[in-house]
Amino acid sequence: MNKPAMNPGTASEKRPQFRFDEDKGIALEFPLGIPGFEDLHNFHLYELLDYPRFAFLVADEERQVAMLLLDPQVLAQHDAIKIPGEKLTQVSLAKDDEICTFLVLRLNHQLGRLTANLRAPIVVSTRLRTGHQIILDDDSLPISYALMEDDTSGKVNANNENVRSIDVLKQSSPNASTGGR
Repeated sequence: MNKPAMNPGTASEKRPQFRFDEDKGIALEFPLGIPGFEDLHNFHLYELLDYPRFAFLVADEERQVAMLLLDPQVLAQHDAIKIPGEKLTQVSLAKDDEICTFLVLRLNHQLGRLTANLRAPIVVSTRLRTGHQIILDDDSLPISYALMEDDTSGKVNANNENVRSIDVLKQSSPNASTGGR
């Protein structure tokens, strides 16, 4: 069933209504929680129907806790986001695990646009269906990278063959739960 995503803010603010199919969520466990939400461990990832490079990460325990995510491959800076092997092993992921990476977005009222946190991506193991927010030690990566319309148009670097992270998750681990809540 298509549901509008949670839309925080006042009713007078004009914001797009993001739609997703609640029956097509991908179940993920965040064993350590997410910074600021350490007590929440079970989430579902939903692809946005009208914006295929975006997804919502929704906490199962508290459905009002949701994060708008972006596949970093659409950004020119996506090559700069490198997850060191030691960061993966700190959260019990193997260096050779296939991981999908997402950026957490927020609405920056001062800039009047969405910004992406390039320094603290969400990584998901496609094999284990576990996720972690990794804090990178690279000060050159901004925590409020302003998105431009060109960044999210779906045009991506030819080297990444236009594969979306969420598609990789959908195709992996056929025995893993993909049902929604």
